[in-house]
Amino acid sequence: MISVDESFLPIKKRFNKKYHLKEVLAHLGNPQTAIKTINVVGTNGKGSVTRFLALGLAQRYPKVGVFSSPAFFYQNERIAINQTLISDQDLRQYLAMVQP
Repeated sequence: MISVDESFLPIKKRFNKKYHLKEVLAHLGNPQTAIKTINVVGTNGKGSVTRFLALGLAQRYPKVGVFSSPAFFYQNERIAINQTLISDQDLRQYLAMVQP
């Protein structure tokens, strides 16, 4: 598991004017347009609501993914498919795809 203390995406790059999420998504073929999404926002209860939604959707759909932020202990907590956290290898592979 990749600790949240590890420099996953350097903070300077995230706020650098050269880092543009739209460009990263375009480089990946705009996958967000093909994924049905529920955006859970608000002050309190986002984690609980997201968990209940994922469990409920899993009763109907074979594949349910969750992306959450922030991560508390491990970077891997951010991405899960069918309640299984992303592996270190996959997480690093996806990051390498967009690193340039």
